[in-house]
Amino acid sequence: MTARPPRLLIIGGTVDARRAAAALAGQGWRVTMSLAGLTAAPRLPQGVEVRRGGFGGAHGLARWIEENSVRLLIDASHPFAARMGHNAHAAANLAKVPLIRLERPPWRPSPADRWITAPSLDAAAAMIPAATRVFAALGSRGLGRLRHRGDLWLSARMLEPPAFRPPPRWRILRGGPSPSAAREAALLAALGSELLVCRNSGGEAARAKITAARLRRLPVLMIERPPRPRAETVTGVQALLRRAGELGSGLNKCMDASVK
Repeated sequence: MTARPPRLLIIGGTVDARRAAAALAGQGWRVTMSLAGLTAAPRLPQGVEVRRGGFGGAHGLARWIEENSVRLLIDASHPFAARMGHNAHAAANLAKVPLIRLERPPWRPSPADRWITAPSLDAAAAMIPAATRVFAALGSRGLGRLRHRGDLWLSARMLEPPAFRPPPRWRILRGGPSPSAAREAALLAALGSELLVCRNSGGEAARAKITAARLRRLPVLMIERPPRPRAETVTGVQALLRRAGELGSGLNKCMDASVK
């Protein structure tokens, strides 16, 4: 009898998570990717099972892991999805499965950048001077933490509309970031932006706005990442494949021995 390939669960709906899911499925794992359901129509990798919705906290996630014979848990959630990171860590301990955190390297300022760092979104909201013309790249949830700043001339860009009524001075732009720093700079100029507010999400997909702010000589109010529990962490999909391959080899040996 041949043992079935081991199963893993990936937490996250990021670009990195989707790439990892496709690559791991190609490596021979049975892959399930968990999506929170915040994006209306995410691009999903082929050959990967998808689970939508929450698990009911760490204990619910641990129960799902045990009931579905998951052998490896990968936390590829957004760097600012702190609660999910804590739940994944706790669930891995409860279910006694290895956990790997797929982490994007944070952005680092260059000598030409004008960064002001804030430890949290709430702290950033209090640091913005009154009546500033702000370009906010925070997502719908993050933007909600600024809703009390109706004094700001704020422009925000997002894929989904906010779940609240924006103040009269605010302008909501529907869409995603451009990969072109020149286009991002032109947008900042057209909006008359005086300040860019964003989270240090890292990655290449949204880096252009940081370069655009440098070109426009605009200050950037950069929100630092929330702390996460200590876990084995890899950077990049290739490093994840190597580590998962090492763990998978050990699991296959154990499964083959149990079948004989």
